[in-house]
Amino acid sequence: MELIFMRHGKAEDHALRPSDFERELTEEGRSRTLTVAAGLQQCLGEQKPRIWCSPLVRTRQTAEIVAGVLGGLEIELNEDIPDGHLHRLARGWSALNEDESLLIVGHEPHLSRWIAHLSGVVLPMKPACVAGLIVHPDKPTQGKLRWFAHPDVLGRVGTSTQMA
Repeated sequence: MELIFMRHGKAEDHALRPSDFERELTEEGRSRTLTVAAGLQQCLGEQKPRIWCSPLVRTRQTAEIVAGVLGGLEIELNEDIPDGHLHRLARGWSALNEDESLLIVGHEPHLSRWIAHLSGVVLPMKPACVAGLIVHPDKPTQGKLRWFAHPDVLGRVGTSTQMA
């Protein structure tokens, strides 16, 4: 199974909202997420991942943009993402078909910790970064890093395809 981890796009400053749960994407965050999603679409080709996201506003907004670009995919909210419960998430994805892919839109520092735990690789998960790992259903908390894309790279791929 392929797991794709994506950090939400650039969000508003903490001081602008009374609660961290209410922070939205900035205009720059929305725009960049759109080009990253277009680049991700090119990389995934015909692959249509399931999408799980944190219920926090900024991750839902990110997931909605990506889901729209990838063809109107459904989004499943998952409370274990903002809570950082890797083993609960792993139980969930181990129940999926081995040939499926799963996109998890989440937050730092959880994403970096999960990727390091699963693959042994430490990655700088900046806003809108994306990483793909392969996990075996029999060992859902052990994986191998397959690819990593900084948002600038996916953005360039996405921008070039939007211009074509």
